[in-house]
Amino acid sequence: MRVMKFKADTRKVRMLTISERFIIETDLLNYDMLKKEDIWAKNWAELPFYIYNPQNVEHDFWSNSEFLNFNKKALDTCFTPFEMCGEILPVKVEEHEDLYFFNCLKVCNALDKEKSQINVSDRKTKKYLHRPVLIKERIDFDAPIFFVPNVHGYLFCIVDQFDRDEDFYHLYKDNDLTGLIFEEIELI
Repeated sequence: MRVMKFKADTRKVRMLTISERFIIETDLLNYDMLKKEDIWAKNWAELPFYIYNPQNVEHDFWSNSEFLNFNKKALDTCFTPFEMCGEILPVKVEEHEDLYFFNCLKVCNALDKEKSQINVSDRKTKKYLHRPVLIKERIDFDAPIFFVPNVHGYLFCIVDQFDRDEDFYHLYKDNDLTGLIFEEIELI
């Protein structure tokens, strides 16, 4: 069995971000989840996103800080593993149709914290995986795509354990999709 970590190639792909006007109007930076209504859940498809770096070439996968973004071609190609492992959310972006977020819901508590290299953000609010090491016996074989809890930065995919139409890595490579970088990780 092989496991790959993957994320958008942020040096090359376009990045979606939420409108600054929306952030100011909703006071999003000072958002208190205990006191305000949930503006995220209210109407996801209506949240105003824009392309932060339109000069970059358009790829099948895009970048965003928390979600995997992609176009209709990527959705059609990878629908089965996406549907098996999470939810697909439409994104409203000016002058673009058919863009989506993938919100991975499959969690796998397989990270070896002692052997992995984990970086902490400057504000000490988030942990990012730099060099993950996973414990093979803890990996759930019913999910071709998963994430590990309490750290940010990567999703993972299991390679060569699923049918070809469920294997995210092979679907990506076999169909010449673009915008992601993959790296095989160590299993113990």
